[in-house]
Amino acid sequence: MSQPIIDDPSPDVVMERSLYWGQFFATALYGIDVFMFLHSAQLSWSSDPKSPRKQRAYILFGALLLTLLTISVFTSSVFLEFMWIDDRDAPGGPLGFLALNSAVWWQTLGTASTQVTNFLGDGLLMYRCYMMWNSRLAVVAFPFIIYLGTIAMAMVMLVQSALPGSDFFRGQTVNYGVLWGTLSVALNVTLTALITFRILRARQAIKRHQDSAKSLGIYVGIAAILIESSLPFSVLGIIFVVTYGKNLPTAPAFLFIWTTFIALSPQFIIFRVATGRAWNRDVASNLSAHSDMVFKHTTQNSESFQLSTAVVSQMESREHIERGDKGGLVEFKGDGV
Repeated sequence: MSQPIIDDPSPDVVMERSLYWGQFFATALYGIDVFMFLHSAQLSWSSDPKSPRKQRAYILFGALLLTLLTISVFTSSVFLEFMWIDDRDAPGGPLGFLALNSAVWWQTLGTASTQVTNFLGDGLLMYRCYMMWNSRLAVVAFPFIIYLGTIAMAMVMLVQSALPGSDFFRGQTVNYGVLWGTLSVALNVTLTALITFRILRARQAIKRHQDSAKSLGIYVGIAAILIESSLPFSVLGIIFVVTYGKNLPTAPAFLFIWTTFIALSPQFIIFRVATGRAWNRDVASNLSAHSDMVFKHTTQNSESFQLSTAVVSQMESREHIERGDKGGLVEFKGDGV
């Protein structure tokens, strides 16, 4: 009786599959990014022609991110097309082509566009953290130091990956890539923790006040935590660094997905800005006022929670929520974003 054949693919086959599925999901996420940008731009320019300049600046920022992501996705697609179709008979097969041509100029251009996108996305997240903490420089001082280290290591890795014969997934480039990825993930995790803590503290402050909870709930809900803090991006970054540092053949898939989220996460924030659901300076200052809680003892020696009605009145005067005639769009009109 013949023994059953056990399908145990080699590491090279696993890596090729990882490249394929990574590019597949990256392309799908790219389509979501395009939709998010176009929808945000349509909301900003059409639904509210008098939208603030800062809100328009967010849209232009999103256009720059989309342009850089387009370069990255396009160059990766072309490279894989050459690797699997045009030059699949190259010495060493598809992975041999990958090792010999990783430093080609247009592939280096794609890597550079990804890194610039990362700088911009991290910069936006750091600015949002700074704004949400009421412009406290001390809060973002340490993240800014990590940010500078991320830029430095990215430049070193870019130069190393551009050298003839270099391979992003093997050799010396991996060492620099792990350092860059680790610093980038450390920055994202730090900012994610700061923003999440800020939102949770604000949520705790207003959850007992029903009138405020109705108008401020969109700023402290689960969606706000996930998007404002870029939590999915940070989690994907951790997975990528672990798989890349251990030189696992599945690393390329997480690399493609993570680098796409570099542009997609800020695009989600921009979408919330366009729909009036994102934090701005007014929201940050007023939620801080809500956090100034007053506790008084009752005759039963229990504590009762009291919020200043002046703060609630101030929020009601600054926030105007309108229901549009088309699509049920909720619009926020306030001061600076």
